[in-house]
Amino acid sequence: MTCTSTKRATAFRTVAGVNSVAGEVWRIDALSTSHVEEASSLMPAEGAFRIPLGRSRKSFLAARLIARSATRTLLGDISSSIRIEQNCPTCGAGGHGRPSATVADSRVVFLSWSHSREHVAAVAGYAPVGIDVESFRGQEESASERISACVRLSDWTRREALLKCGAIAPADFETADPSSRAHARNLVTKLGPDGSSVYSLATAGPIHNM
Repeated sequence: MTCTSTKRATAFRTVAGVNSVAGEVWRIDALSTSHVEEASSLMPAEGAFRIPLGRSRKSFLAARLIARSATRTLLGDISSSIRIEQNCPTCGAGGHGRPSATVADSRVVFLSWSHSREHVAAVAGYAPVGIDVESFRGQEESASERISACVRLSDWTRREALLKCGAIAPADFETADPSSRAHARNLVTKLGPDGSSVYSLATAGPIHNM
C-alpha cells in the first residue's frame, strides 16, 4: 500500500484485487470553500440528499468530493462520470445509509466517509469498506494526556470503521474487540494530517503494508 501525507492531507492506495482501496483524509480548513461547493451542483442529480446548513455544510460536501476523488484513484479513471447514492438497509429509503458510487459503465464502488470537528475522510473499494476519523481536542498538553487521547480515539475509530464496513452489527458495537484476530488483520489505524487526528480503515479482507 502506498501512503503519502502532508500537513494538509493524507492519501493512501493499495492494489490487492477485490480488496483494493483508495482514500484521503483532509484537514477541513485546507479545502477551499469554492472548491467544496462544486459538489453541491451534483447533488440534485443524486437523489434526496439533505444538505445541512452552517459549519456542517462544508464537511458534508467535502466528504462527497473526496469520495469522488478516491473512486477515480481506485479505478484509475479521471474522465468517467460518477453518481453517488445512499441506501438505507433498514427502511429502504435513499438519501441516507451506506454510500456507493456508480460509474458511467455501470461499475459499482463501495464508499465510506467520515467527518469530525476539523477533519474529513473518504475511502472507495471494490468490496465493503469503512473509515472513521476523529480530531484531537487540542487540550492534550502532557505526553500522558496525548497518549490517553490517542488510545481512546483509536478504539472508537476502529469500532466505527468495522461497523461501517459491515464487520460488526450495531448491537455489538460496545462489546466487539477490534484487536481480535478476526478483525485486526482487516483494520489499520494511523495519525492523520499533521498528527492532529486519528483515522481507522476497515476492509473486507486483510490490509497489507499500509
